[in-house]
Amino acid sequence: MDSIASGHLWRYTTAGLPAVARQCHGPAASVDRRHGAATSPGRYREGYLSAWCACHCTRLQATYSRGVNVTLIDTHTHLDFADFDADRAQVLDSCLSLGVQRIVVLGVYQRNWQRLWELTEANPALHAAFGLHPVYIDEHRAEHLNELADWLTRLQDHPQLCAVGEIGLDYYVEHPDKPRQQELFEAQLQLASDFKLPALLHVRRSHADVIAALKRHKLKRSGIIHAFAGSREEAREYIKLGFKLGLGGAATWPQALRMHRVIAELPLDSVVLETDSPDMAPAMHPYTRNSPQHLPDICQALADLMKIPSERLAQASTENACELFGWPRTASA
Repeated sequence: MDSIASGHLWRYTTAGLPAVARQCHGPAASVDRRHGAATSPGRYREGYLSAWCACHCTRLQATYSRGVNVTLIDTHTHLDFADFDADRAQVLDSCLSLGVQRIVVLGVYQRNWQRLWELTEANPALHAAFGLHPVYIDEHRAEHLNELADWLTRLQDHPQLCAVGEIGLDYYVEHPDKPRQQELFEAQLQLASDFKLPALLHVRRSHADVIAALKRHKLKRSGIIHAFAGSREEAREYIKLGFKLGLGGAATWPQALRMHRVIAELPLDSVVLETDSPDMAPAMHPYTRNSPQHLPDICQALADLMKIPSERLAQASTENACELFGWPRTASA
């Protein structure tokens, strides 16, 4: 990101994507501060990888430009980030025209909660989640947990408050402070339990500890494993705990072979769709800011992996999200 003050978690990077996708995606000299790693995909724009990217991304753009024609819900975005300041209204209008009827916007640290809520209140299609992201562990203070509880108390039963998140464990960062992360994570899981809200979870190289924590807390409303990229066994554990698996742009990259195999076997009642906008752009929209506008194309690509019609995946994802968040299942989601 350019700076934390800009509200940016990373600059359209591909942390967690296949190696070739990371090399072929995002702006040149991209810095992934969210995960403590630096990438410079621009240096791969010549030679074999450049040719690989040009070939596959052009094909994907042509294949998935058709999108889908049913209601969609984007269960994970950061539309409050400054990346959208210049055209946020136009993006939201475009989303509605494309069938993306509801969009979840997640908080990551205490300083963006007010901005996030003001944006949410002004747009009936948006729903807010509040949380303390594990990557910003050095910024979070003990009093921020009290403020989080105050926000949840003040907005309790508000129809546009939908979850606690983005919270979780991230062991991919350099020298992770695992005890502090664990303490913060479990405190927020307890808040989700106390306020009977779903939890939207960030999980990086920490599946075992996250699963163990979820077994201890037994959330009444479960939640979503954001950007799920785990194994079959980890998927089964989350599903047994009642969690949905968030699927987005990472799996659309042709080299994400393990993810392709796992996704092809997932039951439809376990998945929800997401973009993680403005980050984690899909393969058919490389070198660009990600947006909920890309969700129809992501849906089509994932449906192809699952060998089902895109409308069927869209309907299942929408029904799963509505069930999780307690929203009515209407024509407009």
